[in-house]
Amino acid sequence: MENLRIPRKYKRTGLYVFCNKCKRYSNIDDGYLKKFEDCSHPPEKQRFKYKTHVPNSKRLSKIKVFNTRDIKEVDKLIVEFLDLLKQNNYNLNKLTSPKEKNPNNYLLLYQMEKYIQYKENGGFYDFETPRAVTTDTIKDYKRHFRYFLASIDEYFDIRKLRVDELQKEHIDAFHRYIRKRSNSDKTYNNIMNSLRGFYKHLIEYEELNIRNLFSKVKVITVYSDPKVFNEDEFYAVISSTTSENGYDKKWKRNLYREWLPAAFKLGLYTCLRLEELVYLKYSDIIEVDGVLIIESLNRKATKLIVSNVSNQKRIKRVPVVPRCLEVLIQEFDFDNYKGTERYVIAPGKTRGTVYTNITRGFTHFKRIAGIEEDKCFKDLRKTFMNILKSEYGYELSNIISDHSNEDVSRKHYFSQIEAAKKAKDLEIF
Repeated sequence: MENLRIPRKYKRTGLYVFCNKCKRYSNIDDGYLKKFEDCSHPPEKQRFKYKTHVPNSKRLSKIKVFNTRDIKEVDKLIVEFLDLLKQNNYNLNKLTSPKEKNPNNYLLLYQMEKYIQYKENGGFYDFETPRAVTTDTIKDYKRHFRYFLASIDEYFDIRKLRVDELQKEHIDAFHRYIRKRSNSDKTYNNIMNSLRGFYKHLIEYEELNIRNLFSKVKVITVYSDPKVFNEDEFYAVISSTTSENGYDKKWKRNLYREWLPAAFKLGLYTCLRLEELVYLKYSDIIEVDGVLIIESLNRKATKLIVSNVSNQKRIKRVPVVPRCLEVLIQEFDFDNYKGTERYVIAPGKTRGTVYTNITRGFTHFKRIAGIEEDKCFKDLRKTFMNILKSEYGYELSNIISDHSNEDVSRKHYFSQIEAAKKAKDLEIF
């Protein structure tokens, strides 16, 4: 599917192409959506969007998102939208509203579909700014809904079931259904949380007069057992990452890439999550007061930000430790590309491909190295943090790792810079 584009003859003031996931807008001069560092969503997530100013107001506007990808049809729909606004004196309350009386309003299947649309597209009104949700999260919601419907199918005609007809017996049937599928407490919590959040949405947003029986289900405490790599294990993985060892029977392909060993090293030496590492650019490596640091978008925390400011982000700053600088210079030609917008790892590939290459590759070559314990790529970051904590204590390691549940004061720029300075000489193995 091709990216949406507004041909010159169809350009209209207020007409944009925008990404329905990250809410990025097209440039009004170019008429198409440029790919930004934090927008790697496929073309099918793009929409035509029209915004018009409300007469006799300072900043009030009305917005219409079109489902069609046909620019000729969009041109006609804009005229219809403007006519409808004028007929209603620009009062959206006279247009279709979520609170409109609907005979299907209490039907479970109807509300499930509406909830998925809400998660994908946001609220009906301009002031509503739901938290950004990934495609994978949407798939999780749909799957959890299917589980719930399957668990109560013998009790109801699902097509006619209302959201206010559920009883504790049906929650119990759902509980048993989940437990038959998985023994994982974490999986159980995730599935129950999806339904708990759905019913909370029906009560608070849809304003339905119902009970949230899922709130009766207690969240199970999950105890994690953080795993780290020791020096011998890590270098065993590096040594095993060769073309000769690359063929994987599961994926039926050679998973070796010549840049993988260096990428694995950066995974250990930078304290970045994989989704941050694959987007790392040479321009993100800067010098502050004589100390090299990495300024990276904290993607996990940024996704949790609910804000009307589309470019609001949270940045993490970590030191370029000696081993990291060594790898950057010797294996990524840092001196030659320093300060450029070039991606550090596999710049010629899409970021999604690089992400997949690293995860599958690390799992494969770890197994080739004889490391059967349940360890994966993300444990390299835990290894860095564990060594950092041992050398400098909890406070400094928490600042550098930039965990979202720490005190707000320590997240500020200068706290991170000072922490990076202190840890600049950290030796990893």
